This record gives sequence, structure tokens and C-alpha cells, in this order.
Amino acid sequence: MKESVKVKKTMKRLLFIITSLIIITALSVLFFFTSTPSFTGVILEINKSSIWVVEASAHNIKNKPDDELYEKYKYQGIVFQLPSYIPERMLNEFSRGQEVKIYYSGEVRESAPAGGDAYWVTTFNK
Repeated sequence: MKESVKVKKTMKRLLFIITSLIIITALSVLFFFTSTPSFTGVILEINKSSIWVVEASAHNIKNKPDDELYEKYKYQGIVFQLPSYIPERMLNEFSRGQEVKIYYSGEVRESAPAGGDAYWVTTFNK
């Protein structure tokens, strides 16, 4: 009988600890995505470790020649360095003219175009 009560108490404690960890993790993720600065725009150029994002419509980017785009947007947008933990398959899905939201450090380097360090990238499939 005593053993049964001990097991029940241990299970309750374990359940409480696991539930607490899940709640803390969920709140941490929520806090990260609501407090981290973000930049929304359209991908202009994709490299292996960076993407150039400008505030424009996808219609203005798609099917335009490189020279025309670079001349029009050469001093605009931000070139984001991508983190190494973004999955390779996600990087392969990025395309010019795709709308994205970049979560970044909040610091932007003064250059033309500006530069920043991305934490995460989400895409909008329209």
C-alpha cells in the first residue's frame, strides 16, 4: 500500500515537472516571436549564406532582368546573413520575388544595401 502511494506521488511530481517545462518552452517561443525585431519584404537575391530582402511587391521583382533590379534597388533593403541552423531544404525553397518575414538581431550595419544577422526566416506562400 505504501509503495502504491509513493508511486502515485512520484508520477504526480513527474507530470507537474513535464507540464511546467512544456509551458515554459511555449512561453519562451511566444516571447521570442513577439519581441524579436522583424523585417518583411521580398527576396531580391539569394546566396548560400545570405539573402537580400527589399520592401517591394513580388510583382515588381519577378520576371525582371538582374540589371534593372540591381539599378532600381541597389541602395535599398537589407542583406541578411542567415544562421547555420536553418535547414538546407528551407534554403533551397527560397526564390526571387518570394515574400518573407525575417526575425533578426535588431542591429543593422550601415552599408548600401544595409546588412543584418537573421535569427529565423518565415515565408508567405501566396
